[in-house]
Amino acid sequence: MPMASSPRVGEAGRSITAPRIDVSENDNEFRITADLPGVAPADVSVTLDDDVLTIRGEKKAQREDERQNYHVIERSYGAFQRSLRLPFSAEPGKVQANFEHGVLTVSVPKSAQQQRSQRIEVRSGSTGGETAVQPGEKSAGRDRHH
Repeated sequence: MPMASSPRVGEAGRSITAPRIDVSENDNEFRITADLPGVAPADVSVTLDDDVLTIRGEKKAQREDERQNYHVIERSYGAFQRSLRLPFSAEPGKVQANFEHGVLTVSVPKSAQQQRSQRIEVRSGSTGGETAVQPGEKSAGRDRHH
C-alpha cells in the first residue's frame, strides 16, 4: 500500500512527499528504514494496525525572516505519510523505532511461527540413486567433459 513517492507541488515551497524507504528481512525481523531529513523526532509517529505499518510526520517550514524576497523555494515541507502491509501480523509491543541523523529505522520482530521458513533441498533425477544438488552446485553427470 505505498503512497505516492513523488512530490506534489502546491503553494510556494510546500509539497507533500512520501518518504523513501528500504525494506529488508532476515531470519528474525523485518526492518523498514526511512529517510526523513530535516524532520524532528517529535514530529514523527509510527503506528501498527494489524499488518499495516504507517509512518506519519511533518517537516515544518524553516523561514528565518518572512521579509526576505525569495527567488526560488525548492525545499519542501508539510505533512507526509507512508503505509505498507507486512507479510504477517506483528505484535505491537515488540516493534521498535529508532530515529537518528534524519533516518528512521523500524524493526518488526517475527514470531516463532514466521521464523519457521527453511530452505528445501532440491534433488536431481527421478531415482533415489542420484545425489542431492544444492543451489549453485553442478551435478556430477553435468561436470564431465567428453
